[in-house]
Amino acid sequence: PLAAIDIDVVRNGYGRQIFSFEDEVSADLAGERIALRVSFIRAPMVTRSGEDVEILAMYKDSPVLVRSGNVLAAAFHEELEDEAVLLQYFMTDFLRSSTDSESVLTR
Repeated sequence: PLAAIDIDVVRNGYGRQIFSFEDEVSADLAGERIALRVSFIRAPMVTRSGEDVEILAMYKDSPVLVRSGNVLAAAFHEELEDEAVLLQYFMTDFLRSSTDSESVLTR
């Protein structure tokens, strides 16, 4: 284990590859609720998150997008969709500091 973020997961928690599926999750990104279309492909299921872990999105009562400091972890593939909202969030909140109060989460 890398110990980069204080979570426990179950490998293939949503089923094997044959049970892959797409769905929508609502994520709290930079203070905004954003709908993300995501794919669960052999996705891990988060079973425990530490006190310092911020849960950004849930799917059926399980965290699927979490953050702790400069570590972001997702149980899904958002990059398979045409939108880059999560990438924009990562680049803004993790890679550059900005004092601009305008939202960078554009579609």
